[in-house]
Amino acid sequence: MTPLLTLALFIVLELISNNVMEPWLYGSSTGVTPIALIVAALVWTWLWGPAGLVMATPLTVCMVVMGRHIPRLAFLSILLSDEEALTPAENCYQRLLRTGEREEMELVDQYLKANSLGSLFETVLLRVIIAAGTDQRLGFLDSEQLQHVETGLLDILETISPDLPSEHEMDCRIGCVPTQALRDQLAGDMLVRLLWQETYPARSVPAAMTLAELTDWIRKTEAEAYFAHPYHSWERGLNENTNGLIRQYFPKGIDFTTITAAQVAEVELKLNRRPRKCLDYQNPNDIFHSTPPIALAA
Repeated sequence: MTPLLTLALFIVLELISNNVMEPWLYGSSTGVTPIALIVAALVWTWLWGPAGLVMATPLTVCMVVMGRHIPRLAFLSILLSDEEALTPAENCYQRLLRTGEREEMELVDQYLKANSLGSLFETVLLRVIIAAGTDQRLGFLDSEQLQHVETGLLDILETISPDLPSEHEMDCRIGCVPTQALRDQLAGDMLVRLLWQETYPARSVPAAMTLAELTDWIRKTEAEAYFAHPYHSWERGLNENTNGLIRQYFPKGIDFTTITAAQVAEVELKLNRRPRKCLDYQNPNDIFHSTPPIALAA
């Protein structure tokens, strides 16, 4: 009787170890979902018996790796891998395209639990704007679908930050003026919300505003700076040139939330002391401090 009980104990522990504990413990480190490991263990055991049970995990991991690096086998990575098949931006874009459904707010809420508002704008919403504009130019989106996406983005912005002060509560010092379409206004709305977080009074002008209305708005607000038409570098030569200089110190892909004020001040000082060809190889810092105040006022 004792040998049978011992054998039964080993069989039960082996089954629990291979089909429950190993998928749970190894699933997060191998890049394979626990469910995929369990199914793979059952399939390979059914095909090869005990040898298949032993080889189930390494074989499944190999299939996932092949799916990541061989385009024709990409479906294996989607089926077995624990990575998301879509990026947050792609997921949000896909949800916005679904007519009659508004599931994107659930995605936005989940993203904001682990990331900042600036990260949401830069990593998700701005990329949705770019993708929608590109698809519309290539003919993949019609005007109605583009409007549906842009309206959904407006709803997201109004939902996540509904407490912006009214125009009469504080003077506007920074105005974001769109130059072409609603997507330009959306980019301006995002910038305005980030500026308000830093207590900079800013406003975004509606894209439908006429030139006469815009002139009147500028006169009333006395705004000092304007930002227009994102991702059109040929319209802002000096701006893009400065961005390129900044990227020498902060390359693309860097998380700007990790950059300290001291680092920003150091880069600012280096750029202001950098000789410029347009200034006869003098640096902006010297030019600024050597210019008489009356010239600045003029």
